[in-house]
Order: sequence, then C-alpha cells, then structure tokens
Amino acid sequence: MKCIGLFMGLVVMLAYMDARWINILGVMSIALVSGLLHTHGVNYGVMFMVLYAAPWLVG
Repeated sequence: MKCIGLFMGLVVMLAYMDARWINILGVMSIALVSGLLHTHGVNYGVMFMVLYAAPWLVG
C-alpha cells in the first residue's frame, strides 16, 4: 500500500512540475477514463497504444 501512495505522489508531483494544476486535472481524467474502460473489458495495452498514437490520430 505504501508503494501505491509513493507512486501516486510521484505522478502528481511530475504533473504539477510540468504544467501546474491543469495537468493534474488532465492526468486524473485520463486515469478515470482508463479505469472505466478497464472495468468494461478494454485491455491496458490497447489503451496505451491509443494514447501513444493519439498525436498521429489527431494530426
């Protein structure tokens, strides 16, 4: 349990250092959407590939 809290703190710190509060909201929204998709049967590997290809899909 300590490791999860440490990892979450690291993610929040890096998100804050990158773009302040707006990035923390972005990280939390991505986490909530991916958790919701995972409960509906979407694999984390598929979600990672979509996130990795997102700039190409949008551009």
